[in-house]
Amino acid sequence: SMVALCGSSACIISWWNIISPSGNAPIGSPFSRMFEISITPSPQDDPDLTLRVPVRLIAPAVGCPCDFIVSHSGFNATDEAILADDLTQWAMQNRVALAIPGVAPLAESGPDGAAFAEGLNTRLTDTGDVRFTALYVWGLTYIRAATAAIAEAEMFRSGRVGAHGRSRAGIA
Repeated sequence: SMVALCGSSACIISWWNIISPSGNAPIGSPFSRMFEISITPSPQDDPDLTLRVPVRLIAPAVGCPCDFIVSHSGFNATDEAILADDLTQWAMQNRVALAIPGVAPLAESGPDGAAFAEGLNTRLTDTGDVRFTALYVWGLTYIRAATAAIAEAEMFRSGRVGAHGRSRAGIA
């Protein structure tokens, strides 16, 4: 079992590992790392309204630091599914890394998700401030995932960052 190392803005869940479903990674297999980031819609007004969101980073085996894409696809996928995914294959072939936040309906976002969603609704009703909506939080999650990825300077490079999503998991 792994013990998470936590700081004020992130918890490390795993170190960089080669994605190897069979245990025998072919040369050139991508690397992956998992951690959690903190999402706080309004730190000045309500610092206790915080949700921890998992993020998976995937980087090519060679050629990094790389430009990267923040994407919704593949967070909960198995290693086999990640290696077979069209976006992952394209990204690895073109030396582009991926930052994949675990975006989900707020009430399903871990043990604190329901309380976080209720707190958002209360603050939205009290203030009318759109920072207390799920859509704002999803967009904020993508931005936080990008800044966390940039902190991984040996694999991710600041500069051009792509992003894509679908429906409510898209960019706000």
